[in-house]
Amino acid sequence: MQTIVLLFSIAVALFSIALLSKTGKAEDAFRRRKDNLRNQTKPVRDEVLNKPIKERILTPLFRGFSEYTKKTKPESGTRSRPDIQNEKLLRQAGLSVTVEGYRYFRILLTAVLTGIAVLAGLLLGKGPSMVAMLSLMGILLSALLPSYFIKSRGKRRHKEMKNALPDVMDMLSVCVEAGLSLDGAVVRISEKSKDIMVEELRTTIKEIQYGKPRKDAFRDLAERNDIGELRAFSAAMAQAEQYGIPIKNILKTQAAKLRDARKQAAQEKAMKAPIKIMIPIVVFIFPVLFIILMGPSVINIMDMLL
Repeated sequence: MQTIVLLFSIAVALFSIALLSKTGKAEDAFRRRKDNLRNQTKPVRDEVLNKPIKERILTPLFRGFSEYTKKTKPESGTRSRPDIQNEKLLRQAGLSVTVEGYRYFRILLTAVLTGIAVLAGLLLGKGPSMVAMLSLMGILLSALLPSYFIKSRGKRRHKEMKNALPDVMDMLSVCVEAGLSLDGAVVRISEKSKDIMVEELRTTIKEIQYGKPRKDAFRDLAERNDIGELRAFSAAMAQAEQYGIPIKNILKTQAAKLRDARKQAAQEKAMKAPIKIMIPIVVFIFPVLFIILMGPSVINIMDMLL
């Protein structure tokens, strides 16, 4: 009888342990999932907040503004010459803003700067003439700042692309000689490098994949960036497609030419260095030397005369 009671007690205990263990595992799983969800919100929020204000606010704002101007763009024929020039400057600066968006942005900037100038003049208690002068300064700044920003950004981007072009040609030549196609070589290089030149080539390859003729895609690449070496490369690629020349030969030749051009540019800068050094030497070093060498003699002569 005692054995039966003992076995029954053990069975009840095991059943209770199994039931409680199952319930505890379910509660632990629910708690772990809840903690994971709570912890996952922090990195996402921190990642968004750690981004610069340009990526969080300005870039989406310009993108939305550009999309709005595309929708409200009137259907017209030929465009004016300033619009064509502004579009070229925007493309060279690497900005995906339409000409209409750029025009509206300048109008908005003019209104904002003029309003700030007028408000500052009124708050400072200036007269009407000073308020009008501040308004003119705001209008002048709104007319000059966007053009200066776009041109300086285009020049900096032009310089970076020109410096990166020889290395990119070398990498393309190596990848093509290893057996990859031009498209595959660009994709492989873009995985390892984030240079502006690589991004431009990747954009060109995407246009070709979307159905644009290779000749037109490379011609647009040259017109979009306006670099002499890039124009030669685009023309060589068009001739390679037209006459069936192997791409690896074209890339090898272009890489050698670009290396020679970079070497000549470095030599030219080295030749200009002595001439540039003469200006600070004459202005800052020679006067000090004259004072040190001739100062005591001048003082002795003055003492003898006096």
